[in-house]
This record gives sequence, C-alpha cells and structure tokens, in this order.
Amino acid sequence: MHAGAAGASALARQVCSRAWIETAATLKQDERSAVYRGEAIVAGVHRVVIVKTMRLNRIRDLFSRWFRRTRLMRQWRGAALLDAAGIPAARPFALFRGRDAGSRNVIETLVMEFVEGKMLLQYAAEQTPGCPEQRALARAVGSHAAGLLRAGLFNRDHKPSNIIAQRVPDGPDWRLVLIDTVGIRRAGAFSGAGDRGDALLATMLAKLWIECLGVGASVDRSLRWRVVLAACESRIGPGQAPMLARRLWREIHAVVRAHGDPRPKDDPLAPTPAVRSARST
Repeated sequence: MHAGAAGASALARQVCSRAWIETAATLKQDERSAVYRGEAIVAGVHRVVIVKTMRLNRIRDLFSRWFRRTRLMRQWRGAALLDAAGIPAARPFALFRGRDAGSRNVIETLVMEFVEGKMLLQYAAEQTPGCPEQRALARAVGSHAAGLLRAGLFNRDHKPSNIIAQRVPDGPDWRLVLIDTVGIRRAGAFSGAGDRGDALLATMLAKLWIECLGVGASVDRSLRWRVVLAACESRIGPGQAPMLARRLWREIHAVVRAHGDPRPKDDPLAPTPAVRSARST
C-alpha cells in the first residue's frame, strides 16, 4: 500500500515469515492488534524495526478501509505530515495488508523505524528535583508542543510514552522524536494568543500530565511550570509569555480534572523483552 524505503516488498515478506516472528520480541498484544520489535534488512542494511499489526475484522473497519482511515494508515499519514514540517518522527518503511491463514481476516501491518533513546515518560518517572538536565528537558518539551502548533499541527495523543527524548551530543539540548503519530492532525494557522491555538496547546500539555499521573510519575510542579512557560515563550515570545502561561496553567488543570481515571490499559514503563538476533536464521 505504501513504501517508505527501497525493497519494501521484500521487507514485508521478511516480517511475515515464521523465522522473523520467532525471533521478535512481543511488546504488546491483544485480540485485535500486536506490536513487535526485531531485526530486519531495510534497504540492504540490518536494522531494528517496530512492526504493528491490526486485525480489520469489525464492520466499522470496512468503512475505515474505504475512507483510508484505519489506525495504521493514520499513523503513516501523521508521520508524513511531521516529515513535511521538519519535525522528527519515527520513519515508516512499509504498510501492507494480508489475510490470516486461519480466519481469513484482513490484517494490516506497518513496519517502521525503531528510535533509540528513552521515553519522555521514563525521564518523568526518574526525575530529580533541581537537576539542570531535566530543566533543559522541560523547556524542550514545551517548545516542542508549541512547534507542532506553529507548523499547523495538533497531536490528539500527545503522551510522554509516545515521545523519545535524545540528548544532542556535546550540547545541553534535547531532541524529541514522536514514535506514535496516529493522533497528528492538521490544525490550521494561528496568529497568536487568544485564538483556538491556546486551547489546543493546553490540551497537548494536559495529556503529558495525565499519563504521568496514571503511572504514578507525578512531575515536580516547578518542572511542569517550565514546560508551560517554554511553550508560551515559543508561541508568542518572552514578553507576554508569563500571562499566557498562567492562563494555560488553569486550562491544563481543568482538562486533567475532567479526564477521569488516568491509569493506562497497559503500563508503558513495564520492562520490554529482549530481541533475539535473526541474522543467522
């Protein structure tokens, strides 16, 4: 259906083989979907990849296929939007469909880049108050959210488990990479404080706190304020940022209170299985 790397058809055959499945680590699995991590040859190079599968066996899946709005197709489209905006995201290599040999259900599969680094959620869980690196990371998180909005994009699923934080070599800066892009939407252009962009920014920032609360990683108040202030400075400049930050702070907490139980279905901080090498298989 889509190819993001040379030899995408060969890559699809690799990850469907019994040998590959037996060596891959299962990161998540339920009755309809699964996520695997394993080694594969991408454009002639051995790489670690993430493979997501989705069983399209419901009536509404038929409509999603017709309108090209399945979950994995939305993830591919979201990655393309981020790439066009110059915002780092996990690169998709191949998207294809096949049929389950047993039930004959249609299964959609996405093969994508594995991004090295730690989830932003892990840094939140390991926070040390007063750490200069974490203060810099907090500022990067706020600037990143505002950067999405400045590019005319909004992330409906802006969770810290969907963001990999990478240290920039020989520097104090951080690079943030989105690894789940299914929630990326076009949001239009915004002129400044006071428009709909404020509400969208508050929603993205609130989703960061909600997942942290759900896994018991309550982020220090001073770090949360740095995130909000950095987002506002990136959005409208430092002059009026404190006033906007105070208003967004209230809006963020209103979104968090209205959310309900923040506990996730699957714990993103659970240890992940190791990948066995498939090179000799």
